[in-house]
Order: sequence, then structure tokens, then C-alpha cells
Amino acid sequence: MSKTSPKTPFKLLIPNALMNQIDNCVSAGDYNNRSDFIIRAIRDYVDKLEYVKAINREYIMFEDKKNKEEKSTDVE
Repeated sequence: MSKTSPKTPFKLLIPNALMNQIDNCVSAGDYNNRSDFIIRAIRDYVDKLEYVKAINREYIMFEDKKNKEEKSTDVE
């Protein structure tokens, strides 16, 4: 995603304990600022959701193939 991509303001209320953890990550040098941390966290979460969906699709395809093979073996 380019730096010039459109941005939408988003208000977020974060519990103080979680904010302290975010600040620790930012101050450790892992992130440029709080916004960078939040954006990366959201992107990572969305990527993981997509990964889980892909794995589920593969699992369904595997199960379908296995069931078809079992049925063809039962017929013989």
C-alpha cells in the first residue's frame, strides 16, 4: 500500500493497560508510533483471518476428495 493511499479517520478508545503495552512496543523501537502499531495489528489480524479461510477451504476440498475416494472404494 502506498504512502499516498486515501486515509479514513477512525476513533478508537483503548484501555489504559493496553495503551501501556502499545507504548512499550513503540518505545522498544518496533514501531514508528501508536498509529503504526494499530495499523500493523489490524493488517496482521486481517491477514490471519484470510489465512484461516484459505486453510478451511483446503480442508473442505481434502475432505470431499477423501469422501469420494472412500465411496469409490466401497463400490468395488
